[in-house]
Parts: sequence; structure tokens; C-alpha cells
Amino acid sequence: MMESTTERVTESIKEEVRDAVSSFLVDLWKDVAVALASTSYCLALVGGSIFIILYVAGWERGLRWTGILFVAHVLLRAILAGGGVQ
Repeated sequence: MMESTTERVTESIKEEVRDAVSSFLVDLWKDVAVALASTSYCLALVGGSIFIILYVAGWERGLRWTGILFVAHVLLRAILAGGGVQ
């Protein structure tokens, strides 16, 4: 009788820990996705500005790289939108 009570308590604890860890990992993934989306926006904004300035200064590929940064940012946002990141 003592073993069955111990086993029930052990299984209950395992289930609680499993739920807590699962919830933690889901929240962690969402936070990483938000940070990644914010970082990509900053890189696209600052990098695009620098490339436009370099294009005006005479670098022919500046507009091309501005477009690449913008498309990469849009694609990353689209991929992360499946995870609920806005």
C-alpha cells in the first residue's frame, strides 16, 4: 500500500514537471522568435539606410543589397508569423 501511494505521488510530480518544462520551452521559443524578428527589423532598417547612402556615394550594388535586406526581413517575418510573432 505504501508503494502505490509513493508511485502515485511520483507520477503526479513527473506530470507536473513535464507540463512546467513544456510550457517553459514554448514561452522561450516565442521570446526568441520575437527577439529575432526585432533584430531583423533593426538590421534591415540600419543596413538598408547605410546601403542607400553608399549607393548615393557611388556604390552601384547599394540598391541591390537594400532590396536583399528588405526581402530577408519580410521572409523572416512570414516564417515567424506561423509561430504567432507579429
